Amino acid sequence: MPAGDPPGSFLTTLPFTGRRKWEAACKTIDPRGDSRAALIRHLWRESSRHRGLIVDGSGGPGDLYAELLGAISVRRRPGGGGTPIVLAECQWKLGSRWSDRVAKRLGVRALDGPAVAYCVLTEWERDRFAHTWGVDTARVFVTPYCHTLSDAELEAPVSRDGGVFAGGNSLRDYDPLVAAAGEVGERTFLATKLVEGPAPANVTAEPVPEGRYFELLRNARVVVVPLADRDDRTAGQQTYLNAMALRKPTVVTDSPGVREYVEDGRTGIVVPPGDSKALASALRWALDPANAEAVEKMAAAAEETARERFSPQRYAQSILDVAERLARGLGQHR
Repeated sequence: MPAGDPPGSFLTTLPFTGRRKWEAACKTIDPRGDSRAALIRHLWRESSRHRGLIVDGSGGPGDLYAELLGAISVRRRPGGGGTPIVLAECQWKLGSRWSDRVAKRLGVRALDGPAVAYCVLTEWERDRFAHTWGVDTARVFVTPYCHTLSDAELEAPVSRDGGVFAGGNSLRDYDPLVAAAGEVGERTFLATKLVEGPAPANVTAEPVPEGRYFELLRNARVVVVPLADRDDRTAGQQTYLNAMALRKPTVVTDSPGVREYVEDGRTGIVVPPGDSKALASALRWALDPANAEAVEKMAAAAEETARERFSPQRYAQSILDVAERLARGLGQHR
């Protein structure tokens, strides 16, 4: 093993820098620092020098599936079938086109094996993932997601002067929120490219840069995460956990997996999908000065839950635990 590598380390593309246990157990390479071909070669070449490989399983067309292809290359390398491979955050969907479905299933078939583990974000997804992709349920692990704010971002000043805020493009359904916002009348900003056509005068909808996105989140009076009613995968965890960590009153659509993170009435408000009336009612309650004490109590419980139970440290440790379990189990059978 090259000088400087942690002894007995895992090779990973996950950037949990500043997490001492993670850094002690892993050697991290930056997937953005290479071309797709160079990253695949790097993973193929370096993984044999480590106890196993941990990669981001959520990569998609935007990064040309580089990390997943790298994992396949390691799995198919001569003698590489026994290399422990952990794929984190496997938020996969089949796709609507027949060609997409076939290509993805062939990719999983090329990757899968006794030394491969898949991490999903909710218990709701575990059996569905195994059934959808034809993998062993025993190798699908639940690693609850985390807020993604740095210590500096958690300590930065916040306010509640910005009205209602919602953002994101993944599996969102903004139509009920636009209708509810128009009914409630509170100033509302939707940081998304998904809203088209006319909106009420109090609603602004447009994509914004990342810095502006988090500024709007930090200054929001109420944060809404309007998720689409799906039955194939979960979404939105980063947005609502970040809002909770910033002590924001948070309203989330009751989509798959949400109740594993948000306790309705205690750490947030969970409303039925597609129900603009329920959204309007939740917004009125959260915005009503008469409910200020109850709203603050809920926001405080949300902050504690997000920062303690769903911290980046816990998320990193849960993935590392899977890698250690896989590596130890494989070692016992060699």
